[in-house]
Amino acid sequence: MVLRQAPTIHFERTAAALWAGLASVAMLTAATGATARDIEEARPRPAQRSTAAKAPAKPTESKPAEAKKAPSPDDLPMQVQLVRDSTTGCEPNCLEWVSAQGRIVSDTRARFITVLGKLGNKRPPIFIDSAGGNVDAALAIAKLIRTKGFDVAVTKTTLTPCGEADAACRKLKATGTAQGRPVARLAKCASSCAFILAGGINRLVGLSSFVAVHQVATYTTMAKVRRVYRITRPLFSTPEKTLVSQQVLSTKTVRGETSSSTYDKIDKFFADMGIDSSMSKLIADTPNEKIHVLTRPELVTTRIMTTRLNGEQAAAMFTKTGVYDAKAEPPPVVVPSVGVPAAKPPIAPPGASVFMPGFTPPGPKLNPLTPTTPAPQ
Repeated sequence: MVLRQAPTIHFERTAAALWAGLASVAMLTAATGATARDIEEARPRPAQRSTAAKAPAKPTESKPAEAKKAPSPDDLPMQVQLVRDSTTGCEPNCLEWVSAQGRIVSDTRARFITVLGKLGNKRPPIFIDSAGGNVDAALAIAKLIRTKGFDVAVTKTTLTPCGEADAACRKLKATGTAQGRPVARLAKCASSCAFILAGGINRLVGLSSFVAVHQVATYTTMAKVRRVYRITRPLFSTPEKTLVSQQVLSTKTVRGETSSSTYDKIDKFFADMGIDSSMSKLIADTPNEKIHVLTRPELVTTRIMTTRLNGEQAAAMFTKTGVYDAKAEPPPVVVPSVGVPAAKPPIAPPGASVFMPGFTPPGPKLNPLTPTTPAPQ
């Protein structure tokens, strides 16, 4: 989770989080703040004279340019948009929801305001999938969601492109609504995303989704800037200085300590949202370099989850009944018959502190079919 402001030419306080990967989940470890990079001007050097005969130049082999690695979806700024279910057979009861996916940045709240402002009196659920980001932005978004009365579900959204002959899809897209499918498996709400989840009136976390937290990391970014001013000296008056141009020569980011006032603000936020104080303890007890996946009992006792229903199940129920019910019980899990191997655990055991991608914590494997304590209604 990150306390961060848009970089400026002044010395400012920002923050970044190293997103620890979960076993079997490709979560990149990255710092969301600016990296240090010095920009130096190359100075030409005088050529050296030599009396020795010049050796014939060796032919140089041209190497193919390396393809740039595409950024992880978790590293991209959060995209917020209205989506309509495109699952085959959902008509006429196709659920609509607000999709929020990606990294929480300083202008993410403005994106929410834009989308939620177009809904009028409608209150579709918000399906979120995020590895975290800017703490202050997440807190502001959570308060906005609570004030307007939206539910939040930890669920991914897979967008469906319009076919060439799909006029209905293109007409829907022209109104600002995309088509997609809800995907609950491996959906995450980690780091500062947990604050947004806390803002929901009803908070949906299915068995195959997870919530994870850790301490706040605070960084200071310093910039070396060259400024050019124009100074005018009017007769019998004070000289005036006007900025003509400015250029950032280099930046440097260093990690600092997070102030106690930040955690006091988080404690008050959870109290206002009706979340148990044990949530703050889980955050404080987990170093930023690690991440704590909440167990099913922790999801209940902290009250960060109000129902075990996920967005995928909510959409399926809406298709059958035409009613969206965030407090409905999810359908029973079908246990495989004897001789059929159980599915492998998709994520690290809840409650484990995971270090880096590919690291599997010791201990028993998670059986996704293990019965869990139902959330209070």
